[in-house]
Amino acid sequence: MILTKIYSNLDGTFMPISLHKGLNIVLGEMRNPDNMNVDDHNLGKSKLAELIDFCLLKGKSKSFFLFKHFDKFKDFTFFLEVEYKTGKYLTIKRSVNNSSKASFLKHSDKWQNFCKLPEEDWTHFNLPFDKAKQTLDSFLNIEIIKPWDYRMPVSYALRSQSDYKDVFQLSKFVHHITWKPYIAQLLGLDAALVKKQYELKIELDKESNTLKRLKGELAGFTESLDKLEGLILLKEEDTGEIKKQLDTFNFNLAESNVNKDLVSNIDAKLAELNKQRYYISCNIENLETSLNKHSISFNPDEAKELFSEAGLLFDGQIKKTYDELIQFNKEITAERKNYLKKELAKSKEELKNINKEIESENSNRSKALAFLKDSGSIEKYKILSNKLIKLEAEILALKSKEVRLIEYNETKAKVTDIKSKIDANKSLIEQNVKSTKSKDSKYSQIRLHFNSIIKEILDKEALISIDQNGEGNLEFKDEILDSRGQGTSEGSGNTYKKLLCIAFDIAINQIYATEKYSHFIYHDGFLETLDNRKKQKFIELLRKITNNKFQYIGTLIDSEIPSDDPDFFSDEEIILKLHDGKSGTLFKGISF
Repeated sequence: MILTKIYSNLDGTFMPISLHKGLNIVLGEMRNPDNMNVDDHNLGKSKLAELIDFCLLKGKSKSFFLFKHFDKFKDFTFFLEVEYKTGKYLTIKRSVNNSSKASFLKHSDKWQNFCKLPEEDWTHFNLPFDKAKQTLDSFLNIEIIKPWDYRMPVSYALRSQSDYKDVFQLSKFVHHITWKPYIAQLLGLDAALVKKQYELKIELDKESNTLKRLKGELAGFTESLDKLEGLILLKEEDTGEIKKQLDTFNFNLAESNVNKDLVSNIDAKLAELNKQRYYISCNIENLETSLNKHSISFNPDEAKELFSEAGLLFDGQIKKTYDELIQFNKEITAERKNYLKKELAKSKEELKNINKEIESENSNRSKALAFLKDSGSIEKYKILSNKLIKLEAEILALKSKEVRLIEYNETKAKVTDIKSKIDANKSLIEQNVKSTKSKDSKYSQIRLHFNSIIKEILDKEALISIDQNGEGNLEFKDEILDSRGQGTSEGSGNTYKKLLCIAFDIAINQIYATEKYSHFIYHDGFLETLDNRKKQKFIELLRKITNNKFQYIGTLIDSEIPSDDPDFFSDEEIILKLHDGKSGTLFKGISF
């Protein structure tokens, strides 16, 4: 994929930009050096990369400049033309106001303008965002990065300033599983093995946490399931014996069919009747207390004072006189007493009936117990019943523990199995790394190109290497070497670290130049902080290695040009000039 043109429906504000293979320069000029209100880094050089990312269907974010300043950009529709196959072009249309949809048009000629193309002429019009991404991915068909879609190489092609802190890990990638397998695949390794190692570790952590929880629930009883099952067996045997005794228990009743159930039922009924009698007695007491209160606690003088105060606050709401209020209170009291008397009579009648019922049940109980020869039989029955209840509770607890212990043992077996898989996969990764050491392998070729770029610019050796940590995961390293081949700290500084990032991106594009890939790189401020000799070497190198192979887009300001020659960059190489004048920014007449 090569970018060939980006334009908008408002070309008076955003001028069309045509691009090509090879070196593409976005140049910022400081024409008013005395104007202290203008920053040469705010001309729009980095915003162009963000705009390309938007057209390539980057997700919506409130912090993204088009949406952060929505009122200023809501009328824009942007078009990005790309060469997705040799001689085959695709235009992507996406508006700011309707950014959740995108349209596509396939065509055979480059540098077109389809701002006014009717809806029916588009190959795909206004596809929903997710469908649009899938469609674009199918057009680009970058097979060498599968199962990832085109967005992964695009993210590396459009590094932001925060992405120059690490050669391999972009700032937006927090978890190693999101980027290390991808880098491994670019370097010619088996990404599936690398990803599997992280997935196994996630699975191991999950099962280990389950094991820890179960161990706590088992209160340390994790030794033997057989022992626990034996305890349950013994308890169930005891339970069975007690049930047999209770089932055949004989109170030695004489000349009557009185049995243990009858005695038990009478006791339960008496308990319920006594409870009802207690509640009714309490209710009667409360009713009698209420009826004995004859006097009305009412002071006319105090009421008058309060009433007057209330009148001030709620004038017009209270109209009754003091005498009417007293009379009203008397009527309410009389009515309430009448109601209480009826309730009292009703409650006394209920109490009378319950007392009769209690008396009858007590008589039945006495008769039933009179038939029992042994007065200790009931006590013995209660002891056996309580023992049975206790045993059944213990069995229930043991069976619950049995379930957890079974789960504990199964989880423990899973943990052992996962650890075994991790070790096995670790060995496979190690073997895979060893198998990529041949000089013709992608990994070796990328290392050679990476070193060649740094050596050409800095006259120093640089090395990409891979280590495997204790967990079996890969660690990618980049270093600048001294004359003895030892790593130095130079690569940790901002200037050289940025150059190492740039060299890696270029090396990847060199290796995949003949395969389907995102054959463009956008490096903002690619010459920053380098001295003039290194800048010249770098630009000469770019001209040589990008020649009709891939596309390099670099931004700089005129003070960073390493020569006084006004033609240091050709007109063809300079695809866009920005300056600090009123109409010199990326979006003319729009400040944000």
